[in-house]
Amino acid sequence: MLLESLKMAWVSVRGNKMRSFLTMLGIIIGVFSLTVLVSVVSSVSDSINGAVSRLAAPTVEVLIINDKGHPLTMDDLSAMENTGSIGSVSPESQFSLPIKSGYITKDAQVYCVAPMYQEIQAIKIGSGRFIKEPDMENHTQVVVVSADVTREVMKVARPQDAIGGHVTLGGYDFVVVGVIAEEKSDAVEELLYFSQSYNCYIPWNCAIRSFNQAQHINRFAISAAPGKSLADAQNELGAKLLERFDGDEEAFHLLNIDDALTSINTITATLSLLMGSVAGISLLVGGIGIMNIMLVSVTERTREIGIRKAIGATRSTILQQFLMESLMISLMGCAVGLLLSWGVLSLASSAVPNMSFRLSPGVMMLSAGFSSFIGLVFGLYPANKAAKMKPIDALRAV
Repeated sequence: MLLESLKMAWVSVRGNKMRSFLTMLGIIIGVFSLTVLVSVVSSVSDSINGAVSRLAAPTVEVLIINDKGHPLTMDDLSAMENTGSIGSVSPESQFSLPIKSGYITKDAQVYCVAPMYQEIQAIKIGSGRFIKEPDMENHTQVVVVSADVTREVMKVARPQDAIGGHVTLGGYDFVVVGVIAEEKSDAVEELLYFSQSYNCYIPWNCAIRSFNQAQHINRFAISAAPGKSLADAQNELGAKLLERFDGDEEAFHLLNIDDALTSINTITATLSLLMGSVAGISLLVGGIGIMNIMLVSVTERTREIGIRKAIGATRSTILQQFLMESLMISLMGCAVGLLLSWGVLSLASSAVPNMSFRLSPGVMMLSAGFSSFIGLVFGLYPANKAAKMKPIDALRAV
């Protein structure tokens, strides 16, 4: 009986091709909007998470807002290092300085750090080395630069050719001892300014001597000890700082990169829900179109309904026939909408460098499920109207 209902529904849809297509159009637009919007938000969210994971190692960043007359020093950081859940610790400060080589000058971001900073931030060295303890002890004016500094400021053919070369930072001469490995960035990284550009790393103690930086540490970063979670390290560090600053939670601020990722995921999930809800309105409009056409179809086929009932068709059979027709129109519109979405997302992936927009199975299943729901709900009233017709009244219809 179900197979017969499907066959009759297919014959009815094929018999009115243009009307069926126009009826499907609302579903096609709704499914297209739903899948494209949700897929784009999901793809961008994945790219953001990937960019943050690649460019920001699992660390806790600490900002001292009020030292309460007890400023932190390098000795204090050394005492924290490798205790309990806390792994490596490094001070960090950042400021902009002109970097010059020959006649070329660019604005660079200068990071004043300790040797442990490489491990904490998972910095990959392409050539040379990172800052070492003797550099800190001797206040050596050495610098580790990003690859674009060697290419666009020092004008060397290969990054390794920059090792041993000289650059001027803020009027002081520095010897290049290392070059950061260059990694390919995607569109999201570039859009969010995550890509590393004109970055320089110098010893913390050197910055104190050369650039009159205060010896007190107002910002530093830590990593978790091996086998310990970053949350444990954050909790332990928070307890130490609360003890030092007389229990004042406002004296410092801790930023866990995992918390930042959680916030990003929450925002993108909310955005996906909002986009999906807006697109879902189009599907509801499409459902109203299906109901309208099915009511017209019931009116046109009144005599057919009467004849079928007269020869023994039950109410459930008539109900099933029109529900199958409504469901078929909705699912066919869904299939066309998904096909269009796949095409547009494929074109978008080709047009945007290093960015992949994909149609996830979850979104496809959501679209199919919602379309089926729309087809059944909005087809129920016309189908029920047809099923309740009395044979004698239906046969008398003109």
